[in-house]
Amino acid sequence: MLSCVFGHVEIGRKVNLPTREIESEKSSETYVAIFDAGSSGTRVHVFRFDENIDLLQIDGQLEIYAKVSPGLSTYAENPQEAASSIVPLLEKAVNAIPENLRSQTPVKLGATAGLRLVGEEKSEKILDAITMNHLLGYLGNDYSQTVGVIDLGGASVQMAYAMSAQAAENAPRTGEQYITKHHLKGTNYYLYVHSYLSFGQDAARAEILKSTNDSVNYWTYIYNGAMYNMRSSSSGSNYKKCKKNVVKALNVNAKCEVKNCTFNGIWNGGGGAGQDKLYLASAFFYVASDDNIIDRNAESGELTPTDFKKAAISACALSSLEEARAKYPNAWSFNLPHLCMDLVYQYTLLTTGFGLSDEKQVTVVDKVKYGDFM
Repeated sequence: MLSCVFGHVEIGRKVNLPTREIESEKSSETYVAIFDAGSSGTRVHVFRFDENIDLLQIDGQLEIYAKVSPGLSTYAENPQEAASSIVPLLEKAVNAIPENLRSQTPVKLGATAGLRLVGEEKSEKILDAITMNHLLGYLGNDYSQTVGVIDLGGASVQMAYAMSAQAAENAPRTGEQYITKHHLKGTNYYLYVHSYLSFGQDAARAEILKSTNDSVNYWTYIYNGAMYNMRSSSSGSNYKKCKKNVVKALNVNAKCEVKNCTFNGIWNGGGGAGQDKLYLASAFFYVASDDNIIDRNAESGELTPTDFKKAAISACALSSLEEARAKYPNAWSFNLPHLCMDLVYQYTLLTTGFGLSDEKQVTVVDKVKYGDFM
């Protein structure tokens, strides 16, 4: 019997990385258009940079942004419809870029976890560390003064942080390239990056449900076209039983072919100073906000994994969906039935999965202040 849920839901949401804005008097400029094909929809981001790769405003904004739903993976059997679905985004991007610069503007389509789930072999490693450190103004500093990022999306979770050149040289030689080298703001950075497919917030629910082996169910959870049985105890959810299911889903006992693994047999990068300061993005922020761990109106908040644990124990102690709705009036209705499960998963992912101590201070973030803008 599943001890993590209150009620019914079909699918969750994927959220975006933080953004910031700045004004500049520089005359040299470059535009970039990025299409992010995620699990719940496709987004376009148009950015404008000066010659130092600092962000410039476009009509008073940091970026031109638009989104269409559903995601491209929905059109797996109809490529023409997939192409047609992003035409409005192309038009939005074209209109944002001066005509004389359009032919010089690079355009990138990033196929994230939503497309990898339909069989895409080449994955786009999301370098969240570069984005976050640029927004915080840390690029150009020594790697030890940068921040690491854990981004919890809908279909996958990404870990990214910088390491020393020596640590990169000693990285295990396996089939996967864990380390990438980047020259940014006059400094060489060696980034550990790994994307854990099927361990995003929405996908993890499915993995947890798979681990329960329930034969009787009250409702179903639908993810990526598959249906999973769900049944909650008559007495409500249960933290300890839920955590047991989460640990099983994380596959923490998978064979580790190299020294030091996180979960599912993946090398952890060895840690180091680049992991001293960690920023948690996307679903970490939204769940913390829904559960009142942080101020719902704040753009970021400081907390520890223990805060997730305490919130999980509190949520899992509720006996019905009605109680949960009364306690968490601001939570999204389709996430509310899974709040116990989501909190247990996030706490366990951080501690049992990524090896953080319960008292490790981290920052959950939605937006990053850039100059006078958010």
